[in-house]
Amino acid sequence: MAILPLLLLVGSAGISQEEAGGLREIAAGIDRYRNTNVTMRLKLKLHDSVFEKIVFYDAKNHDIEFDISRREDRKRLAGQMRDIHEGMVYRVVFTVRDVSPLGVLLGDLLEFRPLLLDLLPGGAKMKKAE
Repeated sequence: MAILPLLLLVGSAGISQEEAGGLREIAAGIDRYRNTNVTMRLKLKLHDSVFEKIVFYDAKNHDIEFDISRREDRKRLAGQMRDIHEGMVYRVVFTVRDVSPLGVLLGDLLEFRPLLLDLLPGGAKMKKAE
């Protein structure tokens, strides 16, 4: 199995998983990472349609939570939300916002797609976050 390089987003504000380390490292250095776009491989932990949030976690079981209650977010992510599965690995692009009092990283979800699609021949490329 080939190891795929992670996307490095356009501009100095974008960082990859190799540069950031993991969600715990981002949470620990929140002042450095706040308002930056990050692309990481994360597993889906929870999609809560009642409270309209989606939670992913990394290999070290550190969580990042996204509020998807805004109409614009729901509309933009509608196609990606149709076939989501807990425990599946996704390539997630997000903007780091803050850390909750419980240590959960908070961010704005820009885009996510199953990592499996990147492994298929001719798999569609992910759009770059703006």
